Amino acid sequence: MVAVLELVGLYSDVNQDIIDGQLHTISPQFRAVTSELQGIREKLIAMQVVKPNDEDIRFANLWNFYRKDLIEDAGNAGENLQRDGYFTVLPKVPKTSANLQLISDIGELAEEFVVNVETATRVRCCFFCRITKMFGSVEQNTLLLNKNFEGKHFWVTGHNGTRLDCMFFPCTVEDNKDNINTEAPSGLYLEKPTVIICNPNALIYQQMVTSPNSYWLSFFLKRQINVMCWNYRNYGKSSAGLFTSINPYNCKLDAERVLDFVINKMKIKGKIGVYGRSLGGIASCHLANRFPNIIQALIVDRTFSELDMLAERRVPGRCSRFLVKLISFNWKALNDRNFIEAKCFKITTCDPLDDVVENFSSLNVGVAVKYAKASYSERKYVDLFDHLWLLH
Repeated sequence: MVAVLELVGLYSDVNQDIIDGQLHTISPQFRAVTSELQGIREKLIAMQVVKPNDEDIRFANLWNFYRKDLIEDAGNAGENLQRDGYFTVLPKVPKTSANLQLISDIGELAEEFVVNVETATRVRCCFFCRITKMFGSVEQNTLLLNKNFEGKHFWVTGHNGTRLDCMFFPCTVEDNKDNINTEAPSGLYLEKPTVIICNPNALIYQQMVTSPNSYWLSFFLKRQINVMCWNYRNYGKSSAGLFTSINPYNCKLDAERVLDFVINKMKIKGKIGVYGRSLGGIASCHLANRFPNIIQALIVDRTFSELDMLAERRVPGRCSRFLVKLISFNWKALNDRNFIEAKCFKITTCDPLDDVVENFSSLNVGVAVKYAKASYSERKYVDLFDHLWLLH
């Protein structure tokens, strides 16, 4: 029930912000659904519950009883509330004519909500097939991230004038979110470490509103690390650029602009690290190798060694590798080389059962192959073996 009311409150506010700001085309069903959600909230606020005492604001009405922030505040008050069953007891709703009418009104609003959602998401086929989305739009998810994680949206100018859609998440609670800016930035977050997240393919940062996609965002924030997320060109709201779309080279150059923005525009003073997953390994490995004096940590998660190798392992045969080189004009990710040459603290992980990045095309194997081809007659390896012999 807490989660349901939280969603009702969030989408009531977010949808109204979209309507007020005309952030996208507003359909009649969208307006109706927003009105119904707001109506349900108003009815729950009007519904009275039995109060154990007059001082507890949580028992002011049924809406407050399930408000997540009030429950968390009570949890911080002490263990007595846990012992008294404060969080498990159900609210006692008086059986008055006013409350019965409110319950009936909520039922009607819920039925109208279902009808409008089903109507709005119906596929309409004419010359084109399209779906009118009621929930999950980029604009909605951006506002949800702003509310749930205190994110601040920025536009960063990428390579060749591309506009990159970015959002910065401070790990500190700032009294004034306006302090997170590029004109006169101030706040505790400036001294904290920051990680730049480079997304996998087919993922934009707005999809981090769901629990599985927000894992690393929450992971870093809980450890007092700021997070900078960005979308590749032609992903989400990021523009494609003039005659250019995403490729390994533009991806690397755009990542450099994001790093420059974090340091020189936002004035972040703490340590900088990068995290890249799958396709994000291209940008993250490049930044770590290209800027050894800035990047102090590199985490590469389930990425590939090289693009043509990835294709050959997915579709066995030299023909697939040749076709990838031909179609892409011989794209080179250079993930293995960049990872090896990076001077910072670095970690790479892989999944042997990955459905996309086959194990023998993973960065882990690529790095191992590079090291296996090294000349062990070099002095540094001779010294290493001598020390290992002494330890033995």
